[in-house]
Amino acid sequence: MDVQIHNKSSTSCVFACSGPSLNKVDPFSLGLPVAVISTAIRKIPNPDYWVYSDYINEMHGVEGKAAFENLNILKITQKGKEKGYGAMVGKNITSYECELTNRHYDRSNVFQPGKIFSKGPHKSISFGIQWAHSVGFKNIIFCGNDLQANSLEEKYCYPVQLFDIKKKHNFKRTLDEVQDYIREWYPIAKQKGYRWFSWECGSIFDGMVEKLTPEIIGELGVLPKSNTVINTNVGEQISIQEPNTNVPNEIMDYHELMKIAKNL
Repeated sequence: MDVQIHNKSSTSCVFACSGPSLNKVDPFSLGLPVAVISTAIRKIPNPDYWVYSDYINEMHGVEGKAAFENLNILKITQKGKEKGYGAMVGKNITSYECELTNRHYDRSNVFQPGKIFSKGPHKSISFGIQWAHSVGFKNIIFCGNDLQANSLEEKYCYPVQLFDIKKKHNFKRTLDEVQDYIREWYPIAKQKGYRWFSWECGSIFDGMVEKLTPEIIGELGVLPKSNTVINTNVGEQISIQEPNTNVPNEIMDYHELMKIAKNL
């Protein structure tokens, strides 16, 4: 069964990834559907979507266990990964078929309607990007996608627990693999008319994709909630105020949004 977009009036969504930069923003403040990626559920336990490509396990925390049973959160996963937490039965789960191998794949199949998802580096973020575009999200706004860390303890937006230590031996390789695939897939996404934005991420991802700015917010027709913080290209932070709800959406045009963004 294909999933319908949470907010049919939106073609944009926010990806809340598990890097420490996620702590700098409220992913809900743009007023867009929020997809939490894998273990970021430990930081954002109440998303619209929870996207993961592994069996649910202890590394998803007690928050993941609760989300697994929460009917209000739509879980997005790979076929065969619908179960988790022993005998627990998850609720509101939709799965998608993926290639069986991540070693070789046909680039022409990436983001191709009617094709099963490419495995990529076998990570939730590469799976999630394909899912988002397949259900109609044209624009993905990333936060917490740092793609670098000096240690395991610095990799996440949440405190590291003892059970996380088992990932210590390959944490850097994992980041490098994701970085390589994002570099490879981003030009393909652009060719197909998709756009990726860095809202609050590490410098590596910032250097790959478009930086989210008030101008782009206006271009996308996003109506942020009050106190949404957007970093500009010159390092300033702009706090976007609550739009005038008495103004019809059709006349809340680019110039109006720019006034809001500049707090005029």
